[in-house]
Amino acid sequence: MWGDALINYISAIGFGQDDAKAQENFNFWWPADLHLMGKDIVRFHAVYWPAFLMALDLPMPKKMLVHGYILMGEHKMSKSRGNVIDPAQLAEWYGVEQVRYFLLKHMSVAQDGQFDLKDLENTVSSDLANGVGNLLSRTITLALNNGLNQVKAPSAFEPASSALKEKYEETFKIYWDEMNNCVPHLALAELQRFVANVNAYFHSQQPWVLAKQNRELFEEVIYTSCQSLYMISILLWPILPKKMETLLQALGHKFDLSNKNIEELRAAKWNKTFVLSPVSQALFVRPESHADQSTEQSEKSVEKESVKPVAAASEQEFIKIDDFAKVQLVVGTIQSCETISGSDKLYKLSVDLGKFGVRQILSGVRQHISAEELIGKQGVVVANLPPRKMMGQESQGMMLFAEDESGNFRLVTVGGVVDSGTRLK
Repeated sequence: MWGDALINYISAIGFGQDDAKAQENFNFWWPADLHLMGKDIVRFHAVYWPAFLMALDLPMPKKMLVHGYILMGEHKMSKSRGNVIDPAQLAEWYGVEQVRYFLLKHMSVAQDGQFDLKDLENTVSSDLANGVGNLLSRTITLALNNGLNQVKAPSAFEPASSALKEKYEETFKIYWDEMNNCVPHLALAELQRFVANVNAYFHSQQPWVLAKQNRELFEEVIYTSCQSLYMISILLWPILPKKMETLLQALGHKFDLSNKNIEELRAAKWNKTFVLSPVSQALFVRPESHADQSTEQSEKSVEKESVKPVAAASEQEFIKIDDFAKVQLVVGTIQSCETISGSDKLYKLSVDLGKFGVRQILSGVRQHISAEELIGKQGVVVANLPPRKMMGQESQGMMLFAEDESGNFRLVTVGGVVDSGTRLK
């Protein structure tokens, strides 16, 4: 079976056919630039298929990318288990492009990724509605309300605008590299940081005040926001094509694949002219929550696959006191909190555990808690876990956090200040 299946990769594009057109077609498409496959069929594609190609004296794919599973609960999505969700339903609830953005932003291609409707809804709301969409609406509405519809580049930029331009150049380089390394979740995380920077710039410059007090600087702030939105839309176009074309239209531009878009983005020449038009409806809307419906579906699938008697399930809910006594729960004081390059989820914490020493602990709460909220605080650490490698860094314990039903995270701590290294009993 696998022999036929693998050969289809080349026979479908003309290999083995006598006519010149088929041979031309094969030469155009082969070898593949990227061969994408699931991790459960690596042996067939990384051992057997290269052997077939070498036997046929044909070149191999230039690059191989092995993706993980999409998980729902503890298992990968599976029709037989019933832990699935209808993609047509997702498209109806949230929009095709929004779902595509979430999958690329939220899940690492080469690792298993958890699918959760609440995460999807939060991502659409924060990144798209509150981030890109809100920036477009504020910029255009403020400009048009103050009689500015044609926006031209200033002769020189103020320091804050120049700093944002420099931030864009840094963002583009990282985005380009991460996309070419087939890690779109890191690329999109970097781009969202730039979107946040633009929103922060817009807010700090207070263009609604400048419109009355400093017309020249007002027009510069509007231009800088428009130019940033233009760059963002080109970078997001492959993922959100229709939405980004709508954004560009509001700025007086059209997306054209024949343009030298990459060269333009790399050159970072902020010299375009924008002709603004009103946005008739929000570019992105905060989605209505359907997370409860997904939870009910997951619970039904769990009930369906569960065949253990009630008594056995009940026994699993308890551990013996001797097992609990083995866990060293220790109070630690967080001395520093740093981000980790290449990860939008992890913090690197330096935690003083008193007599247990200062530990480096990695914690995946970056999207939920700011570093400022953690530094100097006391928390509870599981101190006797074996060291674990993540993102090339060693984690020497586990810092405990609580998550409520709304997805809010709180550091688990003690009722008052105690010495670092104090054991919980």
